Amino acid sequence: MTGNLLSFSARKLVAEISIRDFGERLSIELQVNTELQDFTQYNQLDIALELWNLNQLATDPGLDVSKVIVPVWKDFRKSANASFFRWIFTLMMGGRKLSESWKLRIAEMMPGWEPAPPYSFIGR
Repeated sequence: MTGNLLSFSARKLVAEISIRDFGERLSIELQVNTELQDFTQYNQLDIALELWNLNQLATDPGLDVSKVIVPVWKDFRKSANASFFRWIFTLMMGGRKLSESWKLRIAEMMPGWEPAPPYSFIGR
């Protein structure tokens, strides 16, 4: 729990992944402890992109990572960092929701995935 309090990044949260093999299908479950976090839509997308990466690699073993996955992460990091600074300088009021351009991009990459409203477990 202390790691969550001091993490300030979805990439550093306490998490557990479970993978089950059902023959022709894999079941992947990622549980992330968001206790003591102000969890923005960028945090949610950070975790969703990890699962997207795994799906891309599992379904296309010959995938050119440098052309498909790396550009997405580069763009995401740039947007997430800008959002983080808005979040800090507005005392956690701004930078919590995904930009419209990311919403459109995600609709193409991961049809059906939508972020939940930002939520906070701080002070509970």
